[in-house]
Amino acid sequence: MNTTSLTATINPGLGVLAVDVNGDVIYVPDGGGGAIGATGITGFTGSIGSTGNTGTTGITGYTGITGNTGSTGSTGSTGLTGSTGYTGSTGTTGYTGNTGTTGVTGITGSTGVTGNTGMTGYTGATGSTGSTGATGTDLNTHWTITGNTGTVDGTNFIGTTDNVPFNIRVNNKRAGRIDSTLANTFFGFKAGNSITKTANTAIGFRALYSDINGHSNTATGYQALYKNTGTTLCCIGNWNTANGTSALENNRLGGGNTACGGTALFLNDTGNYNTATGVFALCTNNGSFNTANGYRALNSNTTGNYNTALGNYADVSVIYGQLHCIVLK
Repeated sequence: MNTTSLTATINPGLGVLAVDVNGDVIYVPDGGGGAIGATGITGFTGSIGSTGNTGTTGITGYTGITGNTGSTGSTGSTGLTGSTGYTGSTGTTGYTGNTGTTGVTGITGSTGVTGNTGMTGYTGATGSTGSTGATGTDLNTHWTITGNTGTVDGTNFIGTTDNVPFNIRVNNKRAGRIDSTLANTFFGFKAGNSITKTANTAIGFRALYSDINGHSNTATGYQALYKNTGTTLCCIGNWNTANGTSALENNRLGGGNTACGGTALFLNDTGNYNTATGVFALCTNNGSFNTANGYRALNSNTTGNYNTALGNYADVSVIYGQLHCIVLK
């Protein structure tokens, strides 16, 4: 080490205490104990030795008082706003969800109590009757219930001017009908009451009353052909002629029969092609192809066929007889 002796304390036999260039007190051993000579000329400073180890860090001193805050700098100008970016395309609409189940309908609330009816207002006074209009002029162009005068034959009539059937009613029931389309003619209370087919004629109270599908039947008299029903077939219930009270009254499906006289062929039901002329002629008959002319002629015949009787009471002696001849009595 290099030293610079500024002052020295001599301790014979021990050594010298000296202060080095760094101001530190150091001990220099004595070389023999002789008197210390005069201080020699200071020699050249030797080369600096290597740095010693760093000493232990001293205790940190107290923190000084914080200085005053500097003034805030001025705010810089706002930068330019950037351009707006492009709007993205709209996404595909999602599928519509299933409709939820309809909720149960709530219970209907009870009807409130009906309020009391208000009092009826007073009836206003009856207005005065207007003046009677002038009497109209009777042009005598209508039918009256007491008869008409001044009618012109061939000009005035009761009927229609179009192709619609002419109808007469009594007690609002059928009492007459002329039908140019179906060629039917009915006159009498409920005569031809239900017929829908063609070429029928019924004159008298309930003549042809029950017939619906019959055609080409003629009934004249009280309930003549009353039960006849008729069919759409050729001769079943068709082509019958009944003249007289209850003539052929019970006939239903018989066809081609002719009865002239009260109750002639009265009980005939399904017999065909019979001819009865006279009161009670063939009255109980239900056979076919019989001819009876005269009061009660063949009156007893019921199911016999092909019989001919001429004269009052001309009859067969056996109910089921087959005479095939003329009976005179």
